[in-house]
Order: sequence, then C-alpha cells, then structure tokens
Amino acid sequence: DGKDHEDSYNRCCSDICIMQFALCLQAYIHEHNLSQRVIVCSDLIETYHIDQIHDAYAYNQFAIDVMKASGILVVNNI
Repeated sequence: DGKDHEDSYNRCCSDICIMQFALCLQAYIHEHNLSQRVIVCSDLIETYHIDQIHDAYAYNQFAIDVMKASGILVVNNI
C-alpha cells in the first residue's frame, strides 16, 4: 500500500522466539525492499535461567546484541 509500517514484538523468550522471529522478519523486509522497521522493547522480553546451563542475563544480552547488529531497533521501553 506504499505506507510505512512499524512492528513491535515482545513478551516471549528473547533468545529463542523473539530473536528468531525478528531476524526472519528483518530478512523478509530487506528481501522485499519494504518500508518497515522491526522494533523490540527490551523491557518486555526475557529468557529463562537454569544454573550452570542457561544464564538468563547472558543469553538475553546476546539476543539483544544480535538483533541490534542485524538492524533491528531495540528500545528500552515503549
């Protein structure tokens, strides 16, 4: 329709659901040359913690860093 669009995704596991979906959506947007931005609010995403297996802080930060490096707009709050 020629209009600009923004999408935001939150409330899910940051290093699995959110990151994978946001990366796929970002790739689709670029592939089809769309005027859209993917926005993820870091205050609304989190991951799980299992001692000595899955450090929530580290994995959450990794997901945020990967999304930022891929051109996804990560904001602290909306």
